[in-house]
Amino acid sequence: MSDQVQSNTEISGQNGIFTEKENMNFTLSQRSIDRIKHLRSLENDQDLMLRIAVYSGGCSGFKYHLAMTKEIEEGDMEIKCDEKSIAVLDEVTLEMLSGGMLDFVDEVSGSYFKIQNPNAGSSCGCGNSFS
Repeated sequence: MSDQVQSNTEISGQNGIFTEKENMNFTLSQRSIDRIKHLRSLENDQDLMLRIAVYSGGCSGFKYHLAMTKEIEEGDMEIKCDEKSIAVLDEVTLEMLSGGMLDFVDEVSGSYFKIQNPNAGSSCGCGNSFS
């Protein structure tokens, strides 16, 4: 199983994407890739992708939103693994998360996707919003 991830614009190396306009990047850990593949298998649908988005709101100004989808919207960046889209995010989200990473954490207290965002000045206690 390959852990190389790419966008629809160019290959960026292991687990990342870059746009052609600016050197923005966002990476997926192998754990997050494995979890997305697991969610696909639970739904018996290999066309599902994880949409990663940032919206205004939350207790710190912006909030993360993750959802499984089949939809690719105009302007979306696709992250591919094994030549198949595995995640998608819009250009504004990519800009806000540039240099960050999506990981999957499996702890005694629970399992969840975690976004590591170096552009966040601060975040709330729950980790779902940032400024």
